[in-house]
Formats: sequence, structure tokens, C-alpha cells
Amino acid sequence: MKNITVAGACVLASIGFTVPFAAQAESHHADLLKACKQDVEAHTNACHIYIRGFLEGAVLTDYAVIEGIAKEQGFTSAFAERAFRTRVGDKARAKPPTYYAQFCLPNEGVSQPVVETIGKNLAENLNNNEGIDTQTYNAIKRTYPCD
Repeated sequence: MKNITVAGACVLASIGFTVPFAAQAESHHADLLKACKQDVEAHTNACHIYIRGFLEGAVLTDYAVIEGIAKEQGFTSAFAERAFRTRVGDKARAKPPTYYAQFCLPNEGVSQPVVETIGKNLAENLNNNEGIDTQTYNAIKRTYPCD
């Protein structure tokens, strides 16, 4: 009986903590949407800071995923690399890590001008029906599609 009481208390506590965290997350999303509508210094704008972090995370994880797949498929030796190039060609290796995420950043990568350009696109297309994460991703794809 004591275990049931402890388990019940844990469930109630987790529900009590979840509601404030969910409300706080909603508040942060609303604040970011508001920041994306404002025209302030780009390097201090919360929206642009969010976009920069989003991009840096995407580039890092996409590169890590590609490297993981290459290792899993056995493309780690010089022989395997040459065999891959012979059969597939260099074009497959020339694609940026974010290619499969449906966007390709310019050669400068995650720079302030890139962030500002995405920020402008995001601001022009903001809506309150989607989360800031989805809207940011869509703005990146619109601004820097892979040709």
C-alpha cells in the first residue's frame, strides 16, 4: 500500500511540474515569435540568436549523421572511398550535410548575413498557427533551397 501511495504522489508531482513547464515553453515560443516581428539589432535579437542556434545544430547533427552512415556502410578505408567514387562519383560527396534536410547554406555557412536573411524571410511569413521551430525550418528551406 505504501508503494502505491508513493507512486501516486510521484504521478501527481510530475503532472504538477509538467503544466508549468508546458506553459513556460509556450511563453518562450510566443516571445520568440514577437522577437521575430521586431526590427532590432540582429546580434541581440532573440529571434536571430534562435535561428543561429537552429542552423548550427542542424549543420552539426546532419554532418554527424552522414559520418555515422559512412562508417556503418564501411566507407572509412581509402579503398572503400575510391570504390564509392568510382561507382557513384564525386557529386554525392560534394553535397553539403544539410542537403538531405532540404536546404543548402552558402559557402560562408552560418554567418550573420545568412541569419539576417533567414530572419527577414521568417518575419515576412510568420503565423501563429505553427510553432517557431517549424516556421524557422520552413524559412530556411525557402531562403536557401538546394538547386
